Amino acid sequence: MRKEIIFAIILGLAVGLLVVYGIYRSRQAPLSSDQNVNLTTSPSPLAEEVGNLVLHSPEDEIIVDKAEVAVTGTTDPQAFVVIFVNDVEHITTADASGNFSVNVTLETGSNVIIVYSLNEDGKKTIQERVVTFTTQSLEDTQEASSSADTSEASDE
Repeated sequence: MRKEIIFAIILGLAVGLLVVYGIYRSRQAPLSSDQNVNLTTSPSPLAEEVGNLVLHSPEDEIIVDKAEVAVTGTTDPQAFVVIFVNDVEHITTADASGNFSVNVTLETGSNVIIVYSLNEDGKKTIQERVVTFTTQSLEDTQEASSSADTSEASDE
């Protein structure tokens, strides 16, 4: 009876150490793989380049009044492209020229669009954009903004 208790304690400690080691390794893995991502920016305001991934649309921090927006860009030919919009996944493959385009649906308010490109060599490049969707017409928003600017100027 005593041998079984000691054996159970030793087995429990071994399993516990194995679980702790697994958690430790899983937390270290994203850090080491993210260090291999080449982050550079292009001076072009319409397209940012990170590694071999160039996003042409949508622009970062843009405000739109349509629920659907096209995410277009260029990456390595035949690369897998995964697009997350508020944790909703869209998967496509770039064509022979490296071009891709996916229409995504936005939620009202701020939407985070994260684009991953994975080429044949396993190299991963990432781009992120924030797009705000409003149900108000953009013309109404611009008129309200300009009238607010005019009233502030007259108050001074």
